Amino acid sequence: RAGDAEAAWLALADYHRHALAGEWQVIRERHLKHASPSATGLADLLAHRINCWHTQRIEFGPTIDWFPEALPSDCKHGFHYLHWARPAVIAFVQTGEEAYREFLRDLWRQWYYGARQDPRWREQIRHLIYTCLGVAGKWPAFLPSFIGLLQAGERDPQLLAAFYKTLLGFGRALRLHFPVFIPGVNALAVGATTLLHLARLFPEFDESPDWDRHALRLQFRQSRDSFYPDGGNRERVWGYGLMHLQGLQQAYDLAQRYGGLGRYERPILETIQRACQWYAKSAGPDPAAYFPTYGDAGTDNGLHQVGDCSRFFPPGTPAPAGVDRGQDYLLDSSGFAIMRNGA
Repeated sequence: RAGDAEAAWLALADYHRHALAGEWQVIRERHLKHASPSATGLADLLAHRINCWHTQRIEFGPTIDWFPEALPSDCKHGFHYLHWARPAVIAFVQTGEEAYREFLRDLWRQWYYGARQDPRWREQIRHLIYTCLGVAGKWPAFLPSFIGLLQAGERDPQLLAAFYKTLLGFGRALRLHFPVFIPGVNALAVGATTLLHLARLFPEFDESPDWDRHALRLQFRQSRDSFYPDGGNRERVWGYGLMHLQGLQQAYDLAQRYGGLGRYERPILETIQRACQWYAKSAGPDPAAYFPTYGDAGTDNGLHQVGDCSRFFPPGTPAPAGVDRGQDYLLDSSGFAIMRNGA
Protein backbone atom coordinates (compact mmCIF):
# COMPACT_ATOMS: atom_id res chain seq x y z
CA ARG A 1 0.00 0.00 0.00
CA ALA A 2 2.94 2.32 0.62
CA GLY A 3 4.26 1.62 -2.88
CA ASP A 4 7.44 -0.14 -1.71
CA ALA A 5 7.12 -3.38 -3.65
CA GLU A 6 10.68 -4.51 -2.99
CA ALA A 7 10.21 -4.33 0.78
CA ALA A 8 6.92 -6.20 0.42
CA TRP A 9 8.50 -9.11 -1.46
CA LEU A 10 11.28 -9.34 1.13
CA ALA A 11 8.80 -9.29 4.00
CA LEU A 12 6.72 -12.01 2.35
CA ALA A 13 9.85 -14.11 1.81
CA ASP A 14 10.81 -13.71 5.48
CA TYR A 15 7.34 -14.91 6.46
CA HIS A 16 7.38 -17.94 4.17
CA ARG A 17 10.91 -18.89 5.17
CA HIS A 18 9.41 -19.75 8.56
CA ALA A 19 5.91 -20.78 7.50
CA LEU A 20 7.20 -23.33 4.97
CA ALA A 21 10.05 -24.72 7.07
CA GLY A 22 8.06 -27.91 7.68
CA GLU A 23 7.45 -28.40 3.96
CA TRP A 24 11.17 -27.89 3.35
CA GLN A 25 11.89 -30.82 5.69
CA VAL A 26 9.46 -32.99 3.70
CA ILE A 27 11.18 -31.94 0.47
CA ARG A 28 14.64 -32.65 1.90
CA GLU A 29 13.67 -36.09 3.18
CA ARG A 30 12.20 -37.00 -0.21
CA HIS A 31 15.16 -35.71 -2.21
CA LEU A 32 17.77 -37.29 0.04
CA LYS A 33 16.32 -40.66 -0.98
CA HIS A 34 17.18 -39.96 -4.63
CA ALA A 35 20.41 -41.26 -6.07
CA SER A 36 22.83 -38.38 -6.49
CA PRO A 37 22.82 -37.08 -10.09
CA SER A 38 25.88 -37.91 -12.18
CA ALA A 39 28.70 -35.38 -12.19
CA THR A 40 28.83 -35.44 -16.00
CA GLY A 41 25.11 -34.81 -16.34
CA LEU A 42 25.26 -31.96 -13.85
CA ALA A 43 28.23 -30.38 -15.62
CA ASP A 44 26.31 -30.50 -18.91
CA LEU A 45 23.22 -29.01 -17.30
CA LEU A 46 25.12 -26.17 -15.63
CA ALA A 47 26.63 -25.37 -19.04
CA HIS A 48 23.13 -25.35 -20.59
CA ARG A 49 23.71 -28.51 -22.63
CA ILE A 50 20.17 -29.66 -22.10
CA ASN A 51 18.33 -32.90 -22.88
CA CYS A 52 15.17 -30.97 -23.68
CA TRP A 53 12.86 -33.91 -24.25
CA HIS A 54 13.79 -37.58 -24.63
CA THR A 55 16.66 -37.61 -27.16
CA GLN A 56 16.32 -33.96 -28.19
CA ARG A 57 19.51 -32.29 -26.95
CA ILE A 58 20.41 -28.61 -27.45
CA GLU A 59 23.45 -26.63 -26.36
CA PHE A 60 22.02 -23.19 -25.59
CA GLY A 61 24.97 -21.22 -24.30
CA PRO A 62 24.39 -18.63 -21.54
CA THR A 63 20.85 -17.71 -22.65
CA ILE A 64 18.12 -20.34 -22.86
CA ASP A 65 15.73 -20.04 -25.80
CA TRP A 66 12.22 -20.81 -24.47
CA PHE A 67 10.82 -21.57 -27.92
CA PRO A 68 13.67 -23.44 -29.65
CA GLU A 69 12.90 -23.89 -33.32
CA ALA A 70 14.96 -27.09 -33.42
CA LEU A 71 12.36 -28.88 -31.28
CA PRO A 72 9.22 -30.34 -32.89
CA SER A 73 6.01 -28.79 -31.56
CA ASP A 74 5.11 -31.69 -29.25
CA CYS A 75 8.65 -31.70 -27.82
CA LYS A 76 8.32 -28.00 -26.97
CA HIS A 77 5.59 -28.96 -24.50
CA GLY A 78 7.89 -31.55 -22.94
CA PHE A 79 10.71 -29.01 -22.77
CA HIS A 80 8.47 -26.75 -20.68
CA TYR A 81 7.78 -29.47 -18.13
CA LEU A 82 11.38 -28.71 -17.06
CA HIS A 83 12.07 -32.35 -16.16
CA TRP A 84 15.59 -31.69 -17.42
CA ALA A 85 16.21 -29.27 -14.54
CA ARG A 86 15.45 -31.84 -11.86
CA PRO A 87 19.05 -33.11 -11.44
CA ALA A 88 20.17 -29.60 -10.45
CA VAL A 89 17.21 -29.29 -8.08
CA ILE A 90 18.05 -32.64 -6.48
CA ALA A 91 21.73 -31.71 -6.19
CA PHE A 92 20.84 -28.35 -4.61
CA VAL A 93 18.49 -29.92 -2.06
CA GLN A 94 20.99 -32.66 -1.24
CA THR A 95 24.10 -30.50 -0.96
CA GLY A 96 23.13 -26.82 -0.83
CA GLU A 97 26.22 -26.07 -2.91
CA GLU A 98 26.53 -22.58 -4.32
CA ALA A 99 26.96 -23.71 -7.93
CA TYR A 100 23.52 -25.35 -7.95
CA ARG A 101 21.97 -22.43 -6.08
CA GLU A 102 23.27 -19.98 -8.67
CA PHE A 103 22.14 -22.21 -11.53
CA LEU A 104 18.59 -22.27 -10.16
CA ARG A 105 18.54 -18.53 -9.49
CA ASP A 106 19.62 -17.89 -13.09
CA LEU A 107 17.25 -20.53 -14.49
CA TRP A 108 14.12 -19.13 -12.87
CA ARG A 109 15.10 -15.54 -13.57
CA GLN A 110 15.57 -16.39 -17.26
CA TRP A 111 12.41 -18.48 -17.33
CA TYR A 112 10.23 -15.72 -15.90
CA TYR A 113 11.70 -12.52 -17.34
CA GLY A 114 13.46 -13.85 -20.43
CA ALA A 115 10.43 -15.76 -21.69
CA ARG A 116 8.14 -12.76 -21.22
CA GLN A 117 10.49 -10.46 -23.08
CA ASP A 118 10.62 -12.83 -26.05
CA PRO A 119 8.51 -11.46 -28.95
CA ARG A 120 6.91 -14.92 -29.26
CA TRP A 121 5.62 -14.83 -25.67
CA ARG A 122 1.97 -13.95 -26.27
CA GLU A 123 1.32 -16.16 -29.29
CA GLN A 124 3.48 -19.20 -28.57
CA ILE A 125 5.43 -19.42 -25.31
CA ARG A 126 2.73 -18.47 -22.80
CA HIS A 127 0.49 -21.36 -23.84
CA LEU A 128 3.30 -23.87 -23.30
CA ILE A 129 3.87 -22.67 -19.76
CA TYR A 130 0.29 -22.56 -18.52
CA THR A 131 -1.22 -25.79 -19.83
CA CYS A 132 -2.42 -28.07 -17.06
CA LEU A 133 0.37 -30.57 -17.71
CA GLY A 134 2.79 -27.67 -18.10
CA VAL A 135 2.06 -26.39 -14.60
CA ALA A 136 1.97 -29.83 -12.98
CA GLY A 137 5.11 -30.88 -14.85
CA LYS A 138 7.09 -27.87 -13.59
CA TRP A 139 5.84 -28.11 -10.00
CA PRO A 140 8.40 -30.75 -8.83
CA ALA A 141 11.22 -28.45 -10.00
CA PHE A 142 9.59 -25.13 -9.14
CA LEU A 143 8.49 -25.73 -5.53
CA PRO A 144 11.79 -27.18 -4.17
CA SER A 145 13.69 -24.40 -5.97
CA PHE A 146 11.49 -21.71 -4.44
CA ILE A 147 11.40 -23.04 -0.87
CA GLY A 148 15.05 -24.07 -1.01
CA LEU A 149 16.15 -20.61 -2.12
CA LEU A 150 14.04 -19.07 0.65
CA GLN A 151 15.75 -21.31 3.20
CA ALA A 152 19.13 -20.28 1.74
CA GLY A 153 18.25 -16.63 2.45
CA GLU A 154 17.21 -15.39 -0.99
CA ARG A 155 17.00 -11.56 -0.98
CA ASP A 156 16.66 -10.59 -4.66
CA PRO A 157 13.30 -8.76 -4.85
CA GLN A 158 12.97 -9.33 -8.59
CA LEU A 159 13.47 -13.06 -8.30
CA LEU A 160 11.09 -13.26 -5.34
CA ALA A 161 8.49 -11.31 -7.31
CA ALA A 162 8.88 -13.79 -10.17
CA PHE A 163 8.26 -16.72 -7.84
CA TYR A 164 5.22 -15.19 -6.15
CA LYS A 165 3.63 -14.02 -9.39
CA THR A 166 4.22 -17.47 -10.86
CA LEU A 167 2.45 -19.10 -7.92
CA LEU A 168 -0.57 -16.90 -8.49
CA GLY A 169 -0.48 -17.55 -12.23
CA PHE A 170 -0.20 -21.30 -11.72
CA GLY A 171 -3.21 -21.33 -9.41
CA ARG A 172 -5.34 -19.26 -11.76
CA ALA A 173 -4.38 -21.36 -14.78
CA LEU A 174 -5.19 -24.65 -13.05
CA ARG A 175 -8.50 -23.30 -11.79
CA LEU A 176 -9.53 -22.20 -15.29
CA HIS A 177 -8.43 -25.33 -17.15
CA PHE A 178 -11.09 -27.60 -15.69
CA PRO A 179 -14.30 -25.76 -14.83
CA VAL A 180 -16.00 -29.18 -15.02
CA PHE A 181 -14.75 -32.69 -14.35
CA ILE A 182 -13.69 -34.92 -17.25
CA PRO A 183 -13.00 -38.57 -16.29
CA GLY A 184 -9.89 -40.40 -17.44
CA VAL A 185 -7.72 -37.36 -18.16
CA ASN A 186 -4.20 -37.65 -16.74
CA ALA A 187 -3.61 -33.89 -16.96
CA LEU A 188 -6.54 -33.30 -14.62
CA ALA A 189 -5.29 -35.95 -12.21
CA VAL A 190 -1.93 -34.27 -11.65
CA GLY A 191 -3.28 -30.74 -12.11
CA ALA A 192 -5.87 -31.15 -9.35
CA THR A 193 -3.18 -32.35 -6.95
CA THR A 194 -0.94 -29.41 -7.81
CA LEU A 195 -3.82 -26.99 -7.26
CA LEU A 196 -4.55 -28.52 -3.85
CA HIS A 197 -0.85 -28.27 -2.92
CA LEU A 198 -0.83 -24.61 -3.94
CA ALA A 199 -3.97 -23.80 -1.98
CA ARG A 200 -2.78 -25.54 1.19
CA LEU A 201 0.75 -24.09 1.16
CA PHE A 202 -0.29 -20.54 0.23
CA PRO A 203 -3.61 -19.75 1.94
CA GLU A 204 -2.60 -16.06 1.85
CA PHE A 205 -3.91 -15.71 -1.72
CA ASP A 206 -7.49 -14.43 -1.79
CA GLU A 207 -8.30 -17.15 -4.33
CA SER A 208 -6.84 -20.05 -2.32
CA PRO A 209 -10.11 -21.07 -0.60
CA ASP A 210 -11.80 -21.40 -3.99
CA TRP A 211 -8.82 -23.32 -5.38
CA ASP A 212 -9.00 -25.65 -2.39
CA ARG A 213 -12.72 -26.35 -2.75
CA HIS A 214 -12.38 -26.93 -6.48
CA ALA A 215 -9.33 -29.21 -6.09
CA LEU A 216 -11.14 -31.27 -3.45
CA ARG A 217 -14.18 -31.74 -5.68
CA LEU A 218 -11.90 -32.78 -8.55
CA GLN A 219 -10.08 -35.29 -6.35
CA PHE A 220 -13.37 -36.82 -5.26
CA ARG A 221 -14.73 -37.05 -8.80
CA GLN A 222 -11.38 -38.46 -9.88
CA SER A 223 -11.61 -41.20 -7.24
CA ARG A 224 -15.23 -41.99 -8.08
CA ASP A 225 -15.38 -41.70 -11.87
CA SER A 226 -11.85 -42.20 -13.25
CA PHE A 227 -11.43 -45.74 -11.93
CA TYR A 228 -13.35 -48.95 -12.57
CA PRO A 229 -14.73 -50.91 -9.60
CA ASP A 230 -11.78 -53.35 -9.81
CA GLY A 231 -9.29 -50.45 -9.44
CA GLY A 232 -8.26 -50.14 -13.08
CA ASN A 233 -8.00 -46.65 -14.52
CA ARG A 234 -10.33 -45.45 -17.27
CA GLU A 235 -7.47 -44.17 -19.39
CA ARG A 236 -6.58 -47.88 -19.77
CA VAL A 237 -2.83 -47.42 -20.05
CA TRP A 238 -0.58 -48.59 -17.23
CA GLY A 239 1.75 -45.59 -17.42
CA TYR A 240 -0.97 -42.94 -17.55
CA GLY A 241 -2.95 -44.78 -14.90
CA LEU A 242 0.04 -44.29 -12.62
CA MET A 243 -0.38 -40.54 -13.02
CA HIS A 244 -3.98 -40.85 -11.83
CA LEU A 245 -3.06 -43.06 -8.89
CA GLN A 246 -0.04 -41.02 -7.88
CA GLY A 247 -2.12 -37.84 -8.05
CA LEU A 248 -4.54 -39.31 -5.50
CA GLN A 249 -1.72 -40.70 -3.36
CA GLN A 250 0.04 -37.33 -3.25
CA ALA A 251 -3.20 -35.50 -2.47
CA TYR A 252 -3.93 -37.91 0.38
CA ASP A 253 -0.40 -37.58 1.82
CA LEU A 254 -0.54 -33.80 1.48
CA ALA A 255 -3.87 -33.66 3.29
CA GLN A 256 -2.43 -35.59 6.24
CA ARG A 257 -0.08 -32.64 6.76
CA TYR A 258 -2.50 -29.86 5.91
CA GLY A 259 -6.10 -30.06 7.03
CA GLY A 260 -7.34 -33.41 5.73
CA LEU A 261 -9.80 -34.17 2.93
CA GLY A 262 -12.99 -33.89 4.96
CA ARG A 263 -15.86 -36.07 3.79
CA TYR A 264 -13.86 -37.02 0.71
CA GLU A 265 -11.08 -38.75 2.63
CA ARG A 266 -12.70 -42.20 2.93
CA PRO A 267 -13.78 -42.60 -0.73
CA ILE A 268 -10.40 -41.33 -1.95
CA LEU A 269 -8.56 -43.77 0.33
CA GLU A 270 -10.73 -46.68 -0.85
CA THR A 271 -9.95 -45.87 -4.49
CA ILE A 272 -6.22 -45.70 -3.73
CA GLN A 273 -6.45 -49.12 -2.10
CA ARG A 274 -8.29 -50.69 -5.05
CA ALA A 275 -5.90 -49.13 -7.58
CA CYS A 276 -2.81 -50.29 -5.67
CA GLN A 277 -4.26 -53.80 -5.66
CA TRP A 278 -5.05 -53.62 -9.40
CA TYR A 279 -1.43 -52.75 -10.14
CA ALA A 280 -0.15 -55.49 -7.84
CA LYS A 281 -2.42 -58.00 -9.61
CA SER A 282 -1.45 -56.93 -13.12
CA ALA A 283 2.34 -56.55 -12.81
CA GLY A 284 4.59 -59.17 -14.37
CA PRO A 285 6.84 -61.63 -12.54
CA ASP A 286 9.21 -60.52 -9.79
CA PRO A 287 11.77 -59.12 -9.36
CA ALA A 288 11.24 -56.60 -12.18
CA ALA A 289 7.42 -56.74 -11.90
CA TYR A 290 7.01 -54.87 -15.19
CA PHE A 291 3.62 -53.76 -16.43
CA PRO A 292 2.29 -54.87 -19.81
CA THR A 293 3.42 -52.49 -22.53
CA TYR A 294 -0.11 -51.48 -23.41
CA GLY A 295 -0.57 -48.14 -25.17
CA ASP A 296 2.53 -46.07 -24.43
CA ALA A 297 3.17 -47.47 -20.96
CA GLY A 298 6.81 -48.03 -21.89
CA THR A 299 8.99 -51.09 -21.38
CA ASP A 300 10.50 -50.08 -18.04
CA ASN A 301 7.37 -49.26 -16.03
CA GLY A 302 7.08 -51.57 -13.05
CA LEU A 303 5.39 -52.13 -9.72
CA HIS A 304 8.08 -50.12 -7.91
CA GLN A 305 6.56 -46.98 -9.45
CA VAL A 306 3.35 -47.50 -7.51
CA GLY A 307 5.47 -46.94 -4.40
CA ASP A 308 5.07 -48.32 -0.91
CA CYS A 309 1.31 -48.71 -0.49
CA SER A 310 1.50 -49.95 3.09
CA ARG A 311 0.51 -46.57 4.55
CA PHE A 312 -2.85 -46.83 2.78
CA PHE A 313 -3.72 -50.22 4.36
CA PRO A 314 -4.28 -51.46 7.91
CA PRO A 315 -1.09 -52.43 9.78
CA GLY A 316 -0.04 -55.98 9.07
CA THR A 317 -1.44 -56.08 5.52
CA PRO A 318 0.98 -58.26 3.50
CA ALA A 319 2.90 -56.48 0.75
CA PRO A 320 2.11 -55.66 -1.93
CA ALA A 321 -1.32 -54.26 -1.01
CA GLY A 322 -2.52 -57.59 0.40
CA VAL A 323 -2.40 -59.22 -3.06
CA ASP A 324 -1.28 -62.79 -3.79
CA ARG A 325 0.75 -62.24 -6.95
CA GLY A 326 0.87 -65.95 -7.70
CA GLN A 327 -2.81 -66.08 -8.62
CA ASP A 328 -4.72 -65.49 -11.86
CA TYR A 329 -7.11 -62.52 -11.86
CA LEU A 330 -10.10 -61.57 -13.96
CA LEU A 331 -10.22 -57.77 -13.79
CA ASP A 332 -13.68 -57.77 -15.25
CA SER A 333 -14.79 -54.14 -15.05
CA SER A 334 -11.55 -52.77 -16.56
CA GLY A 335 -11.49 -55.60 -19.11
CA PHE A 336 -8.20 -57.43 -18.45
CA ALA A 337 -7.37 -61.03 -17.55
CA ILE A 338 -4.10 -61.80 -15.77
CA MET A 339 -3.08 -65.42 -16.40
CA ARG A 340 0.10 -66.68 -14.77
CA ASN A 341 2.08 -69.76 -15.71
CA GLY A 342 3.48 -70.37 -12.26
CA ALA A 343 5.64 -67.22 -12.25
